[in-house]
Amino acid sequence: MKTKVLVLAALVAVLAAVVVGVIAAKPADAFPSKAKDCADCHGTGGYDATVTATPSASGVAPGVTYTVAITISENPNGAFNTGYWVANSDVNGVTGTSTGVYGGDTGTQQTHTATMTAPTTPGTYYYKVFGEDGHSDDQGIVGFKVYSITVVAPVHDLAVFGIARYPRRADVTLGGHGSYYAVYANVGTVGETFTATLTAKAPGGGTSTLDTRSITLAAGTSTTVYYPGVLTYSSAGTWTVTASAGPVAGETATADNVESKTCTISASTSPASAKIVHRGPASRR
Repeated sequence: MKTKVLVLAALVAVLAAVVVGVIAAKPADAFPSKAKDCADCHGTGGYDATVTATPSASGVAPGVTYTVAITISENPNGAFNTGYWVANSDVNGVTGTSTGVYGGDTGTQQTHTATMTAPTTPGTYYYKVFGEDGHSDDQGIVGFKVYSITVVAPVHDLAVFGIARYPRRADVTLGGHGSYYAVYANVGTVGETFTATLTAKAPGGGTSTLDTRSITLAAGTSTTVYYPGVLTYSSAGTWTVTASAGPVAGETATADNVESKTCTISASTSPASAKIVHRGPASRR
């Protein structure tokens, strides 16, 4: 009899170890792929978890990708797998259709990063992020957070900030050579690749192209281009050298895309003074 009791006790111990091992392994606790309100399956039907959802940018360009940092408060009932699901929403936090973005169910981490794609139409958009920590029973906790982004139409805007002769005090003579530089800028909100052109109008004559090149500038940046010895003053009178940028597709404010400088050459081959005239917005000189 004593032997039977010992054997039974051993069997109970083994079964207990197996149960503990199964519990410790913690099979999938979260099912974010169901893409529905997590409170329908987890927790007590309420929202006991604290969830935060912070987009990497509040204003984004149409169609670009951005990330959302998601945190889920820790479940006081134990360490369980966590998951999240992102739904379309509105300003009132109404749950809409699925965005198709979900994640988790891979570990007990309390933070996740979701990658989202902005709509292609400008406007303000709202999203509801559900977070869950725990089994699909009353031990799980659920919460949500609504965030918004504003899709902003891109602004295409180039400018020429100035054009000048260099060296500034160089002598200007009939038959001599002129060196110039121009400052090109992208004052829009998106990167641009555009054509920069330098032209010269001879005294009483036509206009010729001195230089054409492709320039790529990120939004809010500028570059200075030097044109050494680019012009030969072959006749006396007033020369007009013009730097232009673009325009690019979608650009409407083009008044500042061009700046000019004039240089007056005397009929004598002795040095003559040059007069610089800027054209364009005074605020950009």
